[in-house]
Amino acid sequence: MTGLRLMPILLAASLSACSSKPTVTNADYAGQVRDSFTTETKMGGIKLFTYKVWRTSPLERSGSLSNRQRLNVKMKSRSELLRELRAREKRIAQWEAAVEYGLTRTLGQSRYCKGGYIELDRTVLDNEVMIRGECKDGVE
Repeated sequence: MTGLRLMPILLAASLSACSSKPTVTNADYAGQVRDSFTTETKMGGIKLFTYKVWRTSPLERSGSLSNRQRLNVKMKSRSELLRELRAREKRIAQWEAAVEYGLTRTLGQSRYCKGGYIELDRTVLDNEVMIRGECKDGVE
C-alpha cells in the first residue's frame, strides 16, 4: 500500500456559474481542511484509492441547549425549518463540490487513475468526506 500525503491543495476551483454544481473558491476553506490520499494495488492489477478530506476547524456548534432554547426550537415555523434545511443542504453540496475538485487535482498531480475511476463508496458528513474508488486502468 502506497500512502501519499498531500498539502491541502484543495479548493482553488471556481466552477462556472452556469453549472449545476455550487461555486467553490479558495477562500471558502483556506487553511481549514486537510486531506489524505492512499492507494492499494490488488492481485490482478486492480488499483484502488481512498481520498479523505476533513475540516481542521469543525463547523461552529452550539453547546447544550437550555430548556427555553429547546422550546424555541420546537416552536419554529415550518418555513424556518425548511430554510435551515436548505442552508444545510447547500453547505453540504458546496463541501462535496470542493472535495470532488480536490480529488480531481490529487489524481492529476499523482498521475494515478490516468484512465479515470469508478466511485465505489462515498461517505459525506458535515466535517469529513471519504471517497473510495477503483481505477479504470489497471497496473501498467
